[in-house]
Amino acid sequence: MIVATAAKCRYCGEIFDPKLKRKAKASRRSSDDDADMSTMDYVACCLCSGITCIIGIVYMIQGKRRGLKMVGVSLAAGVFWTIVRIIIEAAAQNGPH
Repeated sequence: MIVATAAKCRYCGEIFDPKLKRKAKASRRSSDDDADMSTMDYVACCLCSGITCIIGIVYMIQGKRRGLKMVGVSLAAGVFWTIVRIIIEAAAQNGPH
């Protein structure tokens, strides 16, 4: 049983009080330091796009905002490297004239 005057559920952590809910949401937004990708994240996305795509999906499941960015950059890098590979293979098949 949950007390009718409770501000927060002691079992699941749901906040019932509108003022506390807004305050918690604001503090979550300000403490969300993982929204931006680091330089290492970009490098990993470009060099290991498959692995970082999976990591990005895991971050998205955890609710981290940079997960969507990681998936997007990883997919873009994968497409880029696939195009580069196709161009190189086409050039190698044609050979020198």
